[in-house]
Amino acid sequence: MRGSPLFHVILVVLGLLGLAVPLSWLTRARTPEAVAPTAGEKLEPSLALTPARVVMKFAHAPATVRLAQGGRELVKEEALAGRTRVKAQTDVELAGGEFKLDVTWPAGTPESAVTLTVEPDGHEAATATVWGAETLGEIIKLEWRP
Repeated sequence: MRGSPLFHVILVVLGLLGLAVPLSWLTRARTPEAVAPTAGEKLEPSLALTPARVVMKFAHAPATVRLAQGGRELVKEEALAGRTRVKAQTDVELAGGEFKLDVTWPAGTPESAVTLTVEPDGHEAATATVWGAETLGEIIKLEWRP
């Protein structure tokens, strides 16, 4: 005789239970631990500045262009010499928010469109189009999803 079949089944079940415990510890879902920010870190990561590409396209060449976010001037160009596109690299807040766009065109310029595209690193571009004649002072709201 080789032993009781019930004894062999109990040994196999105990062996599987012995493997199940460490496997459950390794594969269980865990929530990340909250870490208190240090003195040098910001509390709100969405308020951190992120490098971004800014492109403004104009139907008619402007005389001056100014773009600001939260009091910080991102782009300021004068004497554009007939250019209908302005590109810049700058830093923006990922929380999005309001962008203040001021554009002036030479006298006699008909109503014109301005397309503003802001593309932060690692996020999709946000685009808005506004219209103005000779002067434009517009607040544009843009948002990004992580």
